[in-house]
Amino acid sequence: MSSILTAKKVMAKEENLECSFCGRKKSETDLLIAGMDAHICDKCIEQAHGIVEEEVSEAISGSLAKEIILKKPLEIKTFLDQYVIGQDETKKQCLLLFIIITKDLLR
Repeated sequence: MSSILTAKKVMAKEENLECSFCGRKKSETDLLIAGMDAHICDKCIEQAHGIVEEEVSEAISGSLAKEIILKKPLEIKTFLDQYVIGQDETKKQCLLLFIIITKDLLR
């Protein structure tokens, strides 16, 4: 008889579980993960994941912007002239691609 009461208490406890972040009941979620002293639902996990992705991408792009110093096209061409003889059309195409790619990285 005591094992039945214990099972009922455990089931009652499980039904009362809720997300420690948003307060959703276990029955309202697809997944409820238990931690040491808290629970988190699948919706809060998705939201937290989105926040982390956004923060990481901002940090990466911010650090890239600090590290990349854009040279003027003429400076780059002068540098290329030191190592490549002739081929002016190819140098112009390289400069254009370099500028496009670095601007894309800084976005």
